[in-house]
Amino acid sequence: MRVAFLGLGIMGRGMATNLAKAGHEVSVWNRTPGKE
Repeated sequence: MRVAFLGLGIMGRGMATNLAKAGHEVSVWNRTPGKE
């Protein structure tokens, strides 16, 4: 499954990490580069 997150925040980062660990293709974008 391909998943995209826009504006990660605290909750989004955890969800994106877990989906990537489960083998999903994850793309992320955050407006503040230092908070990836």
